[in-house]
Amino acid sequence: MSEKKAVDILDREIKVGQVVAYPVRKSSSMWMNHGVVSEVGDDYIVVRCDGGTRRSMVRSLDRVVIAREAA
Repeated sequence: MSEKKAVDILDREIKVGQVVAYPVRKSSSMWMNHGVVSEVGDDYIVVRCDGGTRRSMVRSLDRVVIAREAA
C-alpha cells in the first residue's frame, strides 16, 4: 500500500522548509500569501508566515505552488 503525499499544483512533493505560495480570500478581496512549510500531512500543510509569527493551515493543496526549494 502506498502512502499519499502532499503535492502542489505541478504535482511536486511538498516538504518541510520549502517556501510555498497560495491564494487567500477575505470577502471580495483575494491575494497571494507565502511562507515556509513547517508541517506536512496527507491532505494539509502548516505554513509559517510573517517571519514565523503567524501560522496558517492550508487544506487546498491543489492551489499551492512551491516557490523555492528548501535550503
